[in-house]
Amino acid sequence: MNSRKPLPPSPPPRLPLGSTFYGQGHLWVVISNPAADGSVLMVNFTSWHEHVDNDKTCDETCIMEVGDHPSITHRTVVYYAKRRDVTAAHQEAMLKNPSLAPSGAPVSTELLRRIQEGALESDFVSERQKKAVAASLV
Repeated sequence: MNSRKPLPPSPPPRLPLGSTFYGQGHLWVVISNPAADGSVLMVNFTSWHEHVDNDKTCDETCIMEVGDHPSITHRTVVYYAKRRDVTAAHQEAMLKNPSLAPSGAPVSTELLRRIQEGALESDFVSERQKKAVAASLV
């Protein structure tokens, strides 16, 4: 008779704070620590463009320039309007999907802090998400 106790279930996958992934043609970055359910908040980078006639489609809360991250080749913004709560199951799928491969270069602590502070200011980020970011500030 086997007297070994079964091993406890593995914790949900964890994407480290500041890690980056390519997906949907953009670089995505993790900006919160995992919630109790294992989910993290991610935002993506997109090209900056000038406002025309009060067009507010380009959120300028956090503007990045060449040198802020190896993947940035021109003026870029964080697209807070497309932020995503990424579940533990989706994180696992991301880690297994070669088309959503990690970029290999996490954001610097300084850039992560700027992105997080932008999330706290952005009108596109919900209050619940802002609380998660505030609790994860670097």
